[in-house]
Amino acid sequence: HILSASLLALSLNMCAEKGEFKDSKGTVRVKEIQLDEKEFLGKCFFKIAIFPKHEAAYYYWKLCEYSELIRKGNILVLIDEHPDDGCGYFRHDPNKYINSNDKLEDKLKSIYWYIQQKLVAVERGGYAFCPINSATYIWPAVEYDGLIKEVYWILPEIDTKYAKSLEKNPFVEFGKKRIPFNVRKLSNLESLKEKNNRNLLLTIDLDYFYVSLKKVKDKKRFIDSKIPKDLISLKNKIGNPSGIITIAETRGLSPLTREEQGYLNYRVVSCLDSLYFSSTMLDYH
Repeated sequence: HILSASLLALSLNMCAEKGEFKDSKGTVRVKEIQLDEKEFLGKCFFKIAIFPKHEAAYYYWKLCEYSELIRKGNILVLIDEHPDDGCGYFRHDPNKYINSNDKLEDKLKSIYWYIQQKLVAVERGGYAFCPINSATYIWPAVEYDGLIKEVYWILPEIDTKYAKSLEKNPFVEFGKKRIPFNVRKLSNLESLKEKNNRNLLLTIDLDYFYVSLKKVKDKKRFIDSKIPKDLISLKNKIGNPSGIITIAETRGLSPLTREEQGYLNYRVVSCLDSLYFSSTMLDYH
């Protein structure tokens, strides 16, 4: 399957305003909610999406699931400075807001609301807690959706403090499900091609590159050298991913100027496009 232009337009431009949404018990009227889809969803070029915060990856995974671009039981390759292995304190199943016969746009609207709501007052009393953030977006895909069965966390070559505890225990509990959580660096990552039976998801946080960029003066030259080298090595080890490749900017951790950030984004997107899709890129800017 190939994501159609109309579907991408829908995912990027749909209107999720203050109003009503449905769950299994009927209609809930949302009294207060702050939404900004275009900022949250970022930009999508064919099958590569880049956005400000990593929780948007969950939205794109659900978009791929509903569009039959991916199936259950995927391996997630996570390129990131952080493990993103948290769980929300107030957990509940996003699928309870969705009926199987809902239209695609209604399903996507419900998923978007699920991610965006932090503390939302609803008409029937009480509160609906939707605890998805940049540290917990993997959890619902494991516990409730069954989209992810195993994680390979690829952390920067420069050692970080986040890896030590996970290296001792290669499993993580996401709610009620416990799955393998393999900690690697790109230099010691084994080939995953035999495991990749068209069931591998790739998500990248640009903070993976920020760790090194903080230490260099000529950042453009470093980007030109580092990005192709690492992404070519990655492809040689994992093969082709399924669905949409997702990229988080995590701007709050970036040591780059606005111009440098734009260049890094462009180089990552264009390199991935060249490696995996060999298509003519739309003008990134």
